[in-house]
This record gives sequence, structure tokens and C-alpha cells, in this order.
Amino acid sequence: LSVFGGKTRRLALRGLGFRGNGKTPHRTKQSNDNDDNDDNDVLSFPFRRRTNDVKKQATKTSGTHRDRRVMMRVRRRTPPRSPRRPCCSSSSRRLVVCALLLLLPLQGLLAAPGGRSPRPLSPPFPEQPQQRLREQRKEIREVTCEEWDRFSGAVNEFRMSGKWREFADLHTDPDVWRVAHSDGAGLQAAFLPWHRVYLRRMERELQKIDPGVTIPYWNWALDSEDPLGSPVLSDDFFGSTGDPENSYCVVDGSFGDASNETCVQRGIARDSGGFLTLADLKEVLMRNEDYGRFVNTLENGLGLHGHLHMFLGGNMANVNSPKDPLFYVHHSFVDMLWWRWQKMHNRMGSPAYKGNASAPLYPFKESASDVFSAEEMGYTYSNPLERDPKDNATIPCYLEKGGERDIVSLGERVWTSLPDDVYRIRSVVRTAPRPNTRFFTEWQDLRTTAHEMQNAVDPEMVKFQIDQVAGVLAQQRIRSRSLSSLSSSTMGLGLPIDLIVGGGGRDDDGPRGGSDRAADVIPGPGDEKDEEDEDECPYKEECGSCLRTAQELASSPCVDTYSEEFREKLTVAIAADFAYIQDEPLEQYLVLEAGATTTTTTT
Repeated sequence: LSVFGGKTRRLALRGLGFRGNGKTPHRTKQSNDNDDNDDNDVLSFPFRRRTNDVKKQATKTSGTHRDRRVMMRVRRRTPPRSPRRPCCSSSSRRLVVCALLLLLPLQGLLAAPGGRSPRPLSPPFPEQPQQRLREQRKEIREVTCEEWDRFSGAVNEFRMSGKWREFADLHTDPDVWRVAHSDGAGLQAAFLPWHRVYLRRMERELQKIDPGVTIPYWNWALDSEDPLGSPVLSDDFFGSTGDPENSYCVVDGSFGDASNETCVQRGIARDSGGFLTLADLKEVLMRNEDYGRFVNTLENGLGLHGHLHMFLGGNMANVNSPKDPLFYVHHSFVDMLWWRWQKMHNRMGSPAYKGNASAPLYPFKESASDVFSAEEMGYTYSNPLERDPKDNATIPCYLEKGGERDIVSLGERVWTSLPDDVYRIRSVVRTAPRPNTRFFTEWQDLRTTAHEMQNAVDPEMVKFQIDQVAGVLAQQRIRSRSLSSLSSSTMGLGLPIDLIVGGGGRDDDGPRGGSDRAADVIPGPGDEKDEEDEDECPYKEECGSCLRTAQELASSPCVDTYSEEFREKLTVAIAADFAYIQDEPLEQYLVLEAGATTTTTTT
């Protein structure tokens, strides 16, 4: 009660039932007005007698009917009735209510350990009483032309101010890098929360220029079949590769700049291979329930975060990667995948974390526990299926500039329709080319150089990486991308969409927000299909079957299928390569069965 003033404390004590030693009445309204600062008197127990003071105060007033009534109440040792009845009357029911009301200000002191609330981001975020007030991040091909112009305009203004370079230089600090990225021993898991803070601070800087700006994200799985043909890497948005005659400066797109001092450098490789598909990403989220394994896979796995850095080249392939605006939309997508993982595993508020979640994320004041929830930070990610196609005000700029279909909504339908079962997702045949493994090894080299750690490698973490790499390379894939039946049924997503959502992925058909269709048509252990719907089997003529069961996939001339034995051999070969690079025994990375080493050279 020491947080209250004198009068409020007396009111609180009265409401809680403290009435002195049985002979002393409550203070009257008149006596309270003159004793607001008499804190020691009101907090002493038993209470000092105040009857004489009340009588003296009453005699000083005129002899009205009200004064006589006060004197009568004093003689009966009962408190006088106030002209304005306080919340705490003599009624026992109101005493309880009043006590609860008076204790409400203490709620903030009890909300967090140590008597203080968690430290907010700087500047502090306003309270978000309604979810619709939160800022929504959208996929690049989901934003309107107005939203894109405002975002690109704010970025260019911030770049020209000189602060853009300061943000990028922060990422190049070796001490910062060691916090923001996992080390070889797998002891650092701040990659996701650190970059969540970093992106949010950049977003706040852009909002100082234009309050309506949010950072979009690039769902590169929508470009899995043809990464070089992605609309994101076109003149409409971020521009393509840089000019080799001018230090690889990007001269097209919304951020084109030919100046060597301020330009974005980018060198996209022509032998890019493919990107991981939506099925691959969902498998990563489902398989890795442990946070440590999830963050290590997402950051360093084949075809994931590091792969995109090395694929884009230039600034993105170095420690000063934030100089390229693509850094922020790429990491916004990584953050969105973490957001999905948190929801999938019910760890939005208190996810498993490897390390001290209360330690500051250097050089920021925020800790990992401060940023576990994106919603509490004031933003969330949009649901493309909620957009009304008839609303002209929300037409994506991608469609206005010639896009054939709403690929973002289609991708969301595919994601929600994919089964929540790892085995069935692995059985989904892929049509996208395999990711180029060169980018995987280049990312490992960059990490080793930046961390200055040649041998600081955790065998357990390497096992996870080996398993993930082997899984991607041994996936079932359509052997030829020139099949006429596939050209209109994959929509560039690298998956047989008609088998997942039905209707060939048309915008007016298929499930909205989830379906069991994928679980019906994607094979599981022992599944058999007695009947085939010819209307939903575009592969039968060229592939000999509908590719719906494990037997059909294994026997089809259109599909490259690998046995589990081959995958095990491939895992051994990759482990041997890791051991050779690190100059350490193979057994440290993989426990081999008898005779398995004999297959390494052949594989």
C-alpha cells in the first residue's frame, strides 16, 4: 500500500476492514481533509484514537442538522455517511469489490519477475488490443502497387541517407556475427530471434519515412522450378543480376543504381538448379520439433537460408549482405517460417530455446524471450486466402503487371492441403530440379571463415545436416520437365498440384484453408487404389499410371525413385566427405553399421 497517497491508503485500509482497536471509529471526511500527509498516523496499528479530533472538528462547523447527525455517529462510534458514497461502503459485499479495485494498480508490479514488465523494443510499441490493428507482412506478389511504391520509396530514401550502410555494417561486426549466427558447435541458437529484432528495427526506421510501410517477404518456394525466372528478380521489383562490366551493380528494378559507391551488388549464378518446394519446407517444420535442430536446419540446411545467400551472390554472399534489399525480404520469409513453426508446435509464447533466453541479443537490449511472439511485437503475417478477388483495391501489383494467376493464394492452398504426416509428404513426387549443392558448401565455408572456427563442429548437429542433405538428394522426382501433362499442372511450384488440391490449381476450385485430399491421394504405407478417376489422372498416358501409390511411383518410367538402402549409402558418403573436410574420424559424425563403409566409394 506504500504506492498510494495518504488519503487513498486510508480508503484502502477502511475497505479491507481495518477499524482500529475496536474503540476508534474511522476518520471522518472532515478529519481526512486536514491529514492527507499524516502517513505514519494512518499506518500505525492499533490506530490512534481520533474521537476527540472528530469532535473538535465537528464543533467548529455550524450547528446544522448534518453536524448533529455527524456528532451522533461519533458517539455511536460508527463512520459518517459521506455526501458522495465511496466505493467502499459498510456493506460486506462492497468491501470485497473495493479491495479488488484498489489492488488493480499492483497488477503491473506482479506481472513480471523482479516487479517490472519485460523490456520492450525501442521505440516502445503501442498496445494492440485488437488483432486487426497489427501490421501485416505480405508476400511480394501479394502487395498492391501502392504498397510496393511506398516500400521501395522508403528504402531508397533510407539508402541515400547513409543510415542504410550503418545497418549493414552492424551485421559485419565479428562479435555481432557470432551472436546472430550459429557456430560450428551448435551452441548458439539466437539466429532467429536476433534477426527478428534486426528486421523489426529496420521496419521502424522505414516507418519513420512512411508510417504505412511494412517489410514484405519472398516465398522463394513459389519459384522452385525456375529460380532465374522469378518475378521477384525482374525489373518490376528487385531487379536481376548485376552488370559484370560495372562491379556487378544492379541497374534494373526499383533499386537500380549504377554508382559503385551506393549500388547493390548481385551476381546470380546461371547454374542455379532449383529451389526447395512447399512440401520440402513443410517437412522441415514438421520433422524438427526440437528448437535447436529446427534453427540449425533452417539456417544451414541444403536449399534453405544459406543457400539463398550464395545463390544471389554479390553482397548477399558476404557478411555485408544487408546492403541488398533482398536480405530483408529473404529474412522476413525465414521469420515467417519460424512463426509457422511456433504455431505448428504450440510454442508461440514460450518455445523451447537452446541457451539463455534472457540474455541480451548483442548489440540490442532485447533478449530472445522478448521477441518470441511476433504478435506481441505488433505485427503478423497475412493469409492470402482472405483477400477478396473482387476487391479492386487489393489487386496484387504482380497481377496488374501481367502475372497470369494469384500464385500466392495458390501456394497457400497447396500448403494447407499437404498432409500433416512426414511419410506422406516425402512420397509427394517433385518436379523441380534439385538445389545446386555448390551453394550449400559455399555457405559452410562462409560460416567457417566468419566464425574463425576450423574444428569447432558438433557431431550431433552435423548428423542433422547430413540427414537433411541426403533426404533432399534422394527425393522422388519427375525425370523430365518437358512432359506436356506437367507443364500446366505444376504452375511452377515443383509439385503435382492437381493431386494435392484438385482442379489443376484453378482459383475457383479446391479447398480453402485446408483439405484431406492430399492425404487421400498421396500414398502412405500399404495404401492401394482400386479405382482411378481418369479425369484426375493427366500422367497416365505418358507415365503409365497416375503416380498415386508407392508402387506406381516406383514402376513409372517418368520418376527417379531411390530406395531406402541408397539413401543410407548416400548418408555415409556425405558423412565421409564431412569427416575429410574437418580432418576427423568418420565415426564422430555417423554411427555406421557393419559393412556400410564398403559402399562409400561406389556411392
